[in-house]
Amino acid sequence: MDEKLEINRSYDTLDGDDDVLLLGQATFTVRRFKELASSKFNKIMLQTYVAETVLLGFW
Repeated sequence: MDEKLEINRSYDTLDGDDDVLLLGQATFTVRRFKELASSKFNKIMLQTYVAETVLLGFW
């Protein structure tokens, strides 16, 4: 991977849930991105809780 990535340092303020994000080749509305991020965060938190509970012997 010798390709150089050009970084676009300009940005616009997103003021609505219907604005569109372009991340690599994927596009998301802000609303959908928030849903996906929240879901992923909740899964990580649940996995952490379960792992800690098992380690402490509560299961």
